[in-house]
Amino acid sequence: MHSFHQFSETGKQGISEIVLHVLNAEFNTNHATTEPFLDELRRGKRVPFKQYRDSMVQLEQVLAKELQKNGKLEGVYGIEFPVNVRIAHAVPPKDYLKLVDATDYLHCDPWAGEPTDSINVFSYLHTEEGCPQLQLFESIRANPAAVAYNGGYRDAPIEKEKLEEIDVPLRTDFLLVFDSFSPHRTFRKGNGVRMSVDFRLKAGDPYADISESWMRDRIPLGKYWYLPAQGASTFDERVSTELNTLAETFGTESRELKARKDYIEKFFELA
Repeated sequence: MHSFHQFSETGKQGISEIVLHVLNAEFNTNHATTEPFLDELRRGKRVPFKQYRDSMVQLEQVLAKELQKNGKLEGVYGIEFPVNVRIAHAVPPKDYLKLVDATDYLHCDPWAGEPTDSINVFSYLHTEEGCPQLQLFESIRANPAAVAYNGGYRDAPIEKEKLEEIDVPLRTDFLLVFDSFSPHRTFRKGNGVRMSVDFRLKAGDPYADISESWMRDRIPLGKYWYLPAQGASTFDERVSTELNTLAETFGTESRELKARKDYIEKFFELA
């Protein structure tokens, strides 16, 4: 229930250019490659990628095209937006491992509240010797106890010795797609730094269940939008397309449209 998909040359180049643009904007530089930023990142520098909303829309476009090309959007209605671009360091942040849902612990995302019909997508963006890696195991969706569990990762009912590990190459030329009930964790070793992108697809309609979980502070289900229309390059275009689709599908006074507007106002600080 997992698959590897080689990036196209245009897809790989597009992702590299977007990441480089954000790094240059954040550091107020004009470097031609990401290499000059690595020492700063190794020292613990964090980059708020999601604040660069237009870039996140453009990144979503590239990733969606790669998934579409490989047939991975068939039967999929929703996507987590914006995607997560993460910088993982050799040492976790202070007190991070005290959290019950620290990703260094083996886990499945639905245990923390992600939808059970979600599908994980992951890709390394930068790797080096001694950098944190993704450790991944075959899906345990057939295990009723694993599917029913809802709680912290540290105390999850999982026996690692019974799991079948998947070899995830430490390369930046592929997308990895896997079932949300595939146990995984961040495995830290050495002194290197890693950049990666991850997000989730949703098989069902993201607007099918608008409840208190839609706007909750931790893992709000309102973060799942419809798949992006081709061609959007700005955050305003992404929002406009989503709102127009909802108005046409459910009506201008619908709870679906109101829920999306409320979500945008809360999480993107827009009026």
